[in-house]
Amino acid sequence: MSNPLPQAGHSKWRILYRTAIREQYWPSIGRRILRAEEAIALRKSELKGKHGASVQLEKEAMRDASYVLQILKTTQVSCRLCGEPVTSETPYKWSHGSPIHERCHALKSRLREATDSPIRVSPLQEVARKDHFEVAGHRTDRGTSRWL
Repeated sequence: MSNPLPQAGHSKWRILYRTAIREQYWPSIGRRILRAEEAIALRKSELKGKHGASVQLEKEAMRDASYVLQILKTTQVSCRLCGEPVTSETPYKWSHGSPIHERCHALKSRLREATDSPIRVSPLQEVARKDHFEVAGHRTDRGTSRWL
């Protein structure tokens, strides 16, 4: 039995749709969904005014695909920092692309600033650090394994 849908016109949107729903890398999902939606819209405009059983089947398939893409676009995932649900459409992402909340992004930025700043050691802390490296009456050379 042959496929009732014409092969030439509908294959691009189907390929892009399948690619979008199978994507697992967060930074690429939004772009793939957008490309699939654009291909579906283009194909719908090509089919405008056409009738027939195969055209009707393809229009229904495109409607279903658009619905699935919309659900995928608004799917809630867990924030990598706090574990609470966050929508995949948030503009705030980890470096690898997982979505996070705005407040979690701000906290992450503040923590990065705090840990990236140079550590200044006071003279009192320097004395305490030197005393810390004395082991059983022997003194090491600033934390190395070389004994003095």
